[in-house]
Amino acid sequence: MRSLNSSSNATRPHRRARLGRALPPVALGVLVALAPSCRRGQRDVAPPVSLSEGSSAQAEFRLLRSLFFDADGPGRAALTPRLGEFLTRFPEDPRELDVRVFLAFARIDAGDERGARAFLEPALGGAEGPRKDFARVAEAAIFARSGEALRAVAALRALDGKLVDLDERFVYGEERARAAFVAGAYDEATEALLSWLVQAPLDRQNRARTTATTLLSLAPTPDLVRALSTLRRARDTGGRGELESARAWLTATIAQKLTELALAHSDAGLARKLLDAAPVALRGSPEGERLVALASGGAKAPAVAGRAVGLLLSLVGPLERRRASAVAAGITRVLDSAHAQPGGSGVELVVRYDTSDVDASLAGLAAEGASLFVAGNDDESARIAAARAEVLKIPIILLRPPQREPSTKGYTFVLGVNDGAVEQDLIQALDAEGRRERARVGPGGTPCDVEAEAPGRPRFPLATWKRTGVDALLLSGDVDCARDLAAELRSARDRAVLALGLDASAAYATLGVPTLAPTTGTYPTNAPTGGWYEALGHDAAVLAARALEAVPAAGVARADEVEALHEKVRDALASARGELWTSAEHGFAGDRHLPRTLGVTSGGTESR
Repeated sequence: MRSLNSSSNATRPHRRARLGRALPPVALGVLVALAPSCRRGQRDVAPPVSLSEGSSAQAEFRLLRSLFFDADGPGRAALTPRLGEFLTRFPEDPRELDVRVFLAFARIDAGDERGARAFLEPALGGAEGPRKDFARVAEAAIFARSGEALRAVAALRALDGKLVDLDERFVYGEERARAAFVAGAYDEATEALLSWLVQAPLDRQNRARTTATTLLSLAPTPDLVRALSTLRRARDTGGRGELESARAWLTATIAQKLTELALAHSDAGLARKLLDAAPVALRGSPEGERLVALASGGAKAPAVAGRAVGLLLSLVGPLERRRASAVAAGITRVLDSAHAQPGGSGVELVVRYDTSDVDASLAGLAAEGASLFVAGNDDESARIAAARAEVLKIPIILLRPPQREPSTKGYTFVLGVNDGAVEQDLIQALDAEGRRERARVGPGGTPCDVEAEAPGRPRFPLATWKRTGVDALLLSGDVDCARDLAAELRSARDRAVLALGLDASAAYATLGVPTLAPTTGTYPTNAPTGGWYEALGHDAAVLAARALEAVPAAGVARADEVEALHEKVRDALASARGELWTSAEHGFAGDRHLPRTLGVTSGGTESR
């Protein structure tokens, strides 16, 4: 992949792909047997253990610990049966919680975030100390893989300097770098990656560098250029041996990535920026000479480079950032799984987050070889992106519906749902329940970040709503807003129904208050952790991958070939079919809007 939920429900295609291969029966048996017991608290007094049993458990634990820390992600996932067997053989061993934390990481690497959470809870509920700190690293890893990367970054930042065990610090360094890259915090990500490479033991250097190379592919090109410039300036100031070695490798790796991009796509602008940011020695190399020649060229025209999707996401506000993280999680989950399958689609992802100039960003994605765009996680960027895609004649999947209807023969395909239509369905459902006194929370109503009138008082105007007879609340904010409001409603024993818009709909069954939420396809019954926008990301990736089968899997096409290939992708997208999460239909069926039947479901009786 270029640039840049969960349950183990076997009915989801992407879950099978993430696991790669089915767990052996003994592993499944262990998980079924052990998961319900994961909520036990830490024992105050360790029960007596025989000398022979203790010696055997100690030897097995040492071996498992060594295997765990020496393994990469797939290797940790493969340790699930042996770790589970330890808990079965030695249920009273004082190292039980350590093994449960190892198991949590194993389930994370197998794509089973919910199972990981179950194994992790006893350690998270235990006493403060090194074990709990390492458990918090695993918890942050769950956040990062569940559409909550910013939360993961904050959690890992709080653990900086607290882990003293070298093995645990190695895992922490990897997870902190990964979370920062996924969250789009690229300056922090580069710093975290460098720190991790510095402290990686010699026998894990190759593994760390392989992972670092993969993580760098999540960063947009402009951020890589800035990172390269920062690393070069820091290198000029000197440093100790390990730091200099790690910095030199990271500088060379980023420069090589950017050089390959610039030369492969004949990007004169990137060549100029790279020559300014990279070490001077680059100019004397054969690649550097080609860059110098390229830098004198003009603007880059659109190209088709294999099968590539260009993803443009807005980060203008908290809501848009949450959506962006969820969309990216949904798309990468599908495309990464496809890469892992023999004969998979081999679709690459090129990501940009700069929507201050949507025209330039889309033109840049086109120049990098993207032959299909996914964009529009806010209304303004959806409007501009649709117009620009029509000018470029490159098909685009919009995550939000534009104000103007797309042409029936055009390049704009609308995956998103009109919020007004969703709200009308919710209002009709409320009317059917006799709830006609409504208030709005979120944009157009009481702000989600409203401050309490006095310390200790509710943030939301519950008393005013009660006095005016409000019996239903239309919430257009995100999941955090819904949780905050539901908590205050529960505390006040207020039985007003909470009607959730799409951004908060995934939480409909978990708030502990009566709720209504929109339904379509299998959503939100089988909603991923990132909610509606992760589900949209999944569906966009499924349809994009099918559409891009219309172009060659490799090679670069230019000039007259490009427009013809874009037309082929447009026509293929119109007829593409796949298993979708946000619609019972399987594709656009020749239209420019994804067909859907919207409904309303109720929930909220269970709190968590």
